Amino acid sequence: MAAFDKWLTGLPADATVADAARIAIGTRSSEMASRLELAAAGVDQDREHVHQLRVASRRTAAVLKTFQKVLPERRADRLSWSARISRRAAGPARDLDVFLIRLEQENLLPGLQGRLYALREEAQSDIVRAFVKLDGGEQVRRQAAKLVARLPADHKQARRLSERSFADWAAERLRREADRFGKSAPAAGAPVEELHAFRIAAKRLRYALEVLAAGIGMESSKAAYSQLKKAQDRLGAINDHATWIVRLRDVIEQSRANERAGINDLIQYEEQCQSEAIAAFHKWWRPKRAAKLAGLLGQEPADDSTPETAPMPEPDA
Repeated sequence: MAAFDKWLTGLPADATVADAARIAIGTRSSEMASRLELAAAGVDQDREHVHQLRVASRRTAAVLKTFQKVLPERRADRLSWSARISRRAAGPARDLDVFLIRLEQENLLPGLQGRLYALREEAQSDIVRAFVKLDGGEQVRRQAAKLVARLPADHKQARRLSERSFADWAAERLRREADRFGKSAPAAGAPVEELHAFRIAAKRLRYALEVLAAGIGMESSKAAYSQLKKAQDRLGAINDHATWIVRLRDVIEQSRANERAGINDLIQYEEQCQSEAIAAFHKWWRPKRAAKLAGLLGQEPADDSTPETAPMPEPDA
C-alpha cells in the first residue's frame, strides 16, 4: 500500500476550505479502509496493522469534526459511523497486543500469556466482523466519495465557509484548538485521570495540526508537532503504567496461586514507575515550554514573568 502522508501537502496557495476538506477526507478514509483489510488478515500478521487501523479511524473522525460546518450532515454521519466501527473493533485487540508484547519482551508469566493469546483470538473476530460489515473497506470508500461529491452542505453558512481561504481559516481554527488544549493542562499534583485527559487533548491537537498546518506554515507546524509528540509520549507512558496496573489487578483473581506473587510484584513495580513518570512529566512540562508551543501554534504569548520553580530541562530531555 502507498505510504500515508499525514500532512496536506500539495495544496495550492489559494486553496479553499472545501478544497482542503476533500483532500483530507479522501486521504484519511482511504488509509482507514486499507488498514482495515490488513488488520483483518489474521492475528498472526503484523500487529502494527491493528495499531494503524485505530489511528486511521481516529484521524478520520477528527477530520470530520474539523470540517463539520461545511459537510452534509447525513453523509458525514455515515462515514463517522464507519470510523467508530473500525476504532471499536481495533481497540481491544490493540490493548491486548501491547500487553502481550510487554510480557513477551520481558519473558513474564508464560501461563498468563497463554490465556491472553486466547482473548486476542476472540478480539480478532471483532475486527473480521467489522471488515465484513464495512464490505472489506469498500463501504468506507463509497461513503467518502459520496461525501466529498456533495460538499459543501446545501445551506448558506456552509457555502460561504467552503469558499474561504483555507490558510486564513486554518490559522483561526488552529488558535481555537490550541486554546482548548492549553486550558486542559493539568496542575502539579493532578490525578492520573486529568493527565489522561490531557494526553487525549494532545492527541486531538496533533490530528488537527496535521490538517491545519497551512495556517502557521510547515516549519512551525513540524516544530509544534514534535513538542506535542513528546508530551503525548510522556503522558502515554503514564497511561501505560495505569493500564497495566488495572489489567494486572483484573487478571490476578483468575491466575494460578504460583503466579499471584509475581503479579503482585509487577503491580508494585508499575505503581513505582507510574509515580516516577508523573514527577518527570511535571518537571518537563514547564510554563516556558507551554508558552513556546502556544507561540508556534499562533497564540499570543502569555505573561511568563512568574519565575520557574525548577530549571528548564533541555528540549529533548
